[in-house]
Formats: sequence, structure tokens, C-alpha cells
Amino acid sequence: MTMTFARKPKTSAQSFERTPPTALKLLSVQESADYAKVSTQTVRRAIKAGCLKTYCAGRQIRIDEADLVQYLSL
Repeated sequence: MTMTFARKPKTSAQSFERTPPTALKLLSVQESADYAKVSTQTVRRAIKAGCLKTYCAGRQIRIDEADLVQYLSL
């Protein structure tokens, strides 16, 4: 008894549309707090709660402006 499996049709690489990567506008905790008109402690609490995505380089914490706007719109 042989089993056959359906295969997806092959697609050419040109059929996929490529979108260019978007540049991140990274803000410090202080800049994020000024943007949101809250204290830096409030921003740090949101980061600790997992509500804000952060980017770290060494001891520097950065927040993407788009993520901050999305968080504020909730």
C-alpha cells in the first residue's frame, strides 16, 4: 500500500511582493515619558508588565515610537 501526499504547487520567487523594512524610531525611557506626558516610572512599569516592547543595547533601553503609540491607543 503506497500513500501519496498532495503537494503545494511551486511558485516562483517573483510572485511574492517584498516590502522594504521600516526604520524604527527608537526613544529612550525619558523621551517616551515626555511623549506620553507621564513619568518615567509609569513607562518602566508598562515595560515590566510586558505592555511595551523594548530594544536593549547594553544597559540602554529603547522603545519604538510605533509601539508606544499603539500602547497609548489602547
